[in-house]
Amino acid sequence: MVYPTAVYTIPVSINNAGTIVGVWSVSGTFQGFELIGSTYSQIEFPQARETWVWGISGVGEIVGYATQGQKTLSFAFKNGNYRRLKLRNASRALVLGINHAGTELTGTAGIDAFVYQNGSLQRLSFPNASSTTAYGVNDKGEVSGLFNDTNGFFHGFTWMPPADAAKK
Repeated sequence: MVYPTAVYTIPVSINNAGTIVGVWSVSGTFQGFELIGSTYSQIEFPQARETWVWGISGVGEIVGYATQGQKTLSFAFKNGNYRRLKLRNASRALVLGINHAGTELTGTAGIDAFVYQNGSLQRLSFPNASSTTAYGVNDKGEVSGLFNDTNGFFHGFTWMPPADAAKK
């Protein structure tokens, strides 16, 4: 799988329909893509220097982040329309994942990971980690990601919301 003219093509996420999203690069600057069947489409947030695409929901909503000058912002893209994502209590959040239903987001906010649902942000910080990043979330709310320990080694993790959270 190679995006046309790209030096690097990095597929990152796939939904149940088989649509693949990721990033591609020619000269060290990355742009997003969507691959449906054998047809590539470029995902490029308006006026962005770089666009990083990380996740896709079951209905084809794409999430990621983009850089505009010195700013980095998270976005969603669906049906040709871009929407900036502003998460309450996480102004510098980078969205990296979306669940199949499109109701939960994951990512990183500083050194903590997060899961975001119904306007509520749950920070996730692995004990004694120098950074924690959440990449994916399923429809049960289980989050997957990685953390960097104090010795500089990376480890994967999964996190489940507390049982009583599902009752709220």
